[in-house]
Amino acid sequence: MKSKENSLGQALVEYIIIFSFMAIIAMRMAGAINTYMSDTMGNLAYYLSQQLSVGVCKQWCFMDSFSNNK
Repeated sequence: MKSKENSLGQALVEYIIIFSFMAIIAMRMAGAINTYMSDTMGNLAYYLSQQLSVGVCKQWCFMDSFSNNK
């Protein structure tokens, strides 16, 4: 009977270790996705502010109200 109790405790420890590794991996992935999205949105905001802040676009515009003074 002693062997069965030890194996139950060992299985619990193994599950805790596996769960903790999965939690660490999930947190790392969430951090990486957060960094990627932050950089992407920052680049998009910079591009849009450069194109739309002067009121005209070089080749084409994002909005109909802006024109190239033609």
